[in-house]
Amino acid sequence: MAFTTTARQAGNNAKTSVTTLTTAAATNTADSLLLAFASSTQDDFGADRAPAISTPTGGGLTWTEVVKAGETEGWSLNGLSPDTDQAIACHRAVVGGSPSSFAITHDHATAGNSAFMGAATVDITGHDPTTPIIQAKANGGTSGGGDSESGTVEFTSALTVGSRVIVYWGPAADVNSTPADPTIGGQTMTSVMTSDVGYHTYRISYRDITGDETDKIITCADLGEDVLAFTVIAVEVAAAAQDVTAQFLQASQIFQPAVTVGSVGVTAQLI
Repeated sequence: MAFTTTARQAGNNAKTSVTTLTTAAATNTADSLLLAFASSTQDDFGADRAPAISTPTGGGLTWTEVVKAGETEGWSLNGLSPDTDQAIACHRAVVGGSPSSFAITHDHATAGNSAFMGAATVDITGHDPTTPIIQAKANGGTSGGGDSESGTVEFTSALTVGSRVIVYWGPAADVNSTPADPTIGGQTMTSVMTSDVGYHTYRISYRDITGDETDKIITCADLGEDVLAFTVIAVEVAAAAQDVTAQFLQASQIFQPAVTVGSVGVTAQLI
């Protein structure tokens, strides 16, 4: 079964800081893997705090943390005193066979401190339902505040051919802009969702791993305009094992009998 990746619930609180962000409601694909991403820029110039994003709620689903980062001070905007810190998180859930529309709420969770937040969700089919995630990695850092800032994230282990990599970029941009399409191992990824609303923009992209990738590094060469910091999460999703019955049927079709008119018996014909 081939992968599908579909953009679903999304939200951005623009330039009004909030303590929680609730996405628009959407109906997900039945029996899919749901990946919910959220990123934030802390809005508190009076203190240098370690931000965090808590487990999301919504749909009555059970959410499991995939990876998160930024809960220590250090990913901060340049030129501000004290610093404004960044956080990012990805959680997953399993969608049932009869999904209904629902929204997802993300909490910045820093002692009531508010933040500029972006959140986006994709649902995936064609994945391994038993062990859907091969690996995940988060990264982030400060930028120079320019219009051509770049960022990277590198997986820990080698990529698996046949898997699908999903990446979420969450730059802190002063103006409305969008991160450019990223590459993985020098190969361009396909975008499925973007938000160009500052102060916290985002882009979600994917690529099916073919073995043509030269390395396991994902690069965004242009994070947008007036980008002071960025966060990014990359997730490698395992493909579903091919159904045994399907394999047998496929193999049985390799040779089929072909009867030659005027002859006795059959011969094997390769198709």
